[in-house]
Amino acid sequence: MPLYGVFYFFILKVNSDNMKMKTQMRKEERRAVIIIGVMLVLLMFIANADAIGLGVVPSRLSVTDALRGEEYEHVIIVHNTDVMTTTFRPYAEGELSNWISYYDEEGNELTNITIAGKNSTKILLKFKIPMDAPSGNYNSTVYVENVPASAAHGGVGAQMLIRMPVDVTILVTGKQILTGIVNGITLQDTEIEYSLRIKTMFRNTGNVVAKPVIAVNISKDGAVIDKFSKAEKAVKPRTIEEIPVAWDTTGQAVGDYLADVKVSLDGNVLYEREQPFKVLEKGTLTRKGILSTLSYEGEPAVGEMVKTIATFKNTGKIDTNAKFTGEVHRNGKLIETIESDEFEVPVRETTTLISYLKLDKPGNYRITGYAVYEGKKTDSKELQLEVQGVEEKKGLLPAIGVVDALIAFFCAVLILSRRKEWKKWKK
Repeated sequence: MPLYGVFYFFILKVNSDNMKMKTQMRKEERRAVIIIGVMLVLLMFIANADAIGLGVVPSRLSVTDALRGEEYEHVIIVHNTDVMTTTFRPYAEGELSNWISYYDEEGNELTNITIAGKNSTKILLKFKIPMDAPSGNYNSTVYVENVPASAAHGGVGAQMLIRMPVDVTILVTGKQILTGIVNGITLQDTEIEYSLRIKTMFRNTGNVVAKPVIAVNISKDGAVIDKFSKAEKAVKPRTIEEIPVAWDTTGQAVGDYLADVKVSLDGNVLYEREQPFKVLEKGTLTRKGILSTLSYEGEPAVGEMVKTIATFKNTGKIDTNAKFTGEVHRNGKLIETIESDEFEVPVRETTTLISYLKLDKPGNYRITGYAVYEGKKTDSKELQLEVQGVEEKKGLLPAIGVVDALIAFFCAVLILSRRKEWKKWKK
């Protein structure tokens, strides 16, 4: 029986004893017991209320001109404003509740999400419009609420629930709209054996998925020497995507070139631009990069595997290959090295370099590392983890908690008190 049930049982027992003893217990004593009981119940909530902090933005979402059978996306950001790690769950109420699914930043569908203290994360909401949905306005509310710690671990306990609403409105229409806007096209000089990267920023202003066609003509000395077109990137409604295409310079000569880039959608030309560029000798352009962050995912506990995440940004003038390498110290002593796979990082882009570490013993772990690219190194960054073994968790009450311990203590005192009163009554 849970301790809250035991507590309830003893309250009933006291009432039963009071009926038998009638006037043996003074009114002041009864009042004291009731006040103590109420205070303990309040403690179950107050002790946990201070440990919850939640914020969600934005507070309103809308989809206009939604087409039946299509899928639309929006992102909300959940902030855990408390210092403690907390688990939250998103859910919806209203007529759209069956249209909505929830995903983490890596694209995995989720029901709960755990956020470290003073951190935030993004939740992707996908709205799938049924084929038989009548035209009209639909409204719902998406809630994000904390999951009590005991429930998250399959236990029983008391914790105050806090939830934040996000109002959602979707207008379903039967009209297909295929439109888009090009916000710009960029490219820059490259080197022999490195690809020329052409990037188009495309905004889908319609209500269906769009696949714009990117057609490129490459000229040298006034003559077209190569041409190609791509229509591979699907852009979802009401979103902006960068569409990259590349031209391989292998076998081409050093010199000046001209790229004619044309973007079209559904047979209509949206944008066209001519841009000169150079193909240079290998090694001409600057290689440069920074290690912007070093973090980890996973539980820092003995026997667990943690994932180290190094974020590398290519700030140079040419694509570069990068990998992360690091040293692991435990209690000040070097125990091993870790390393990620090597990846090609395009100009001005960022990638995550992943490596793994098994925590086989308790202690203070310090991970120090840097990114290696084209024979160069970034500045180092450091990460610390305090790993505790099971044997070090002394003096804690993980199974029942402080509030449950107080209730158990109160019940024990109550039993002893009642036994003493019974003895006096029998005499």
